[in-house]
Amino acid sequence: MREYYGLYIKYYIDLGSQTIKVIEKNDGVRIYEEGQQVSVVIDPRDVMAYAPSGEDVVAQ
Repeated sequence: MREYYGLYIKYYIDLGSQTIKVIEKNDGVRIYEEGQQVSVVIDPRDVMAYAPSGEDVVAQ
C-alpha cells in the first residue's frame, strides 16, 4: 500500500512476519505499484523506532 504526501510517499511493505513503513522522496521516477515485488535494504542509521504506547522507552 502507498500514501502520497506531496514531496514524499509512504509505502507499507509486507515482509511476511511484519509490515514496515518506508518514507521515500517522491522524485516521480521510482513509484512502486501496490503488490509489486521489491528488494529491501535497511541502513540501521535510517531506522526510527518507537516504543509501543503505554510503555517506557529503554535507553541503550
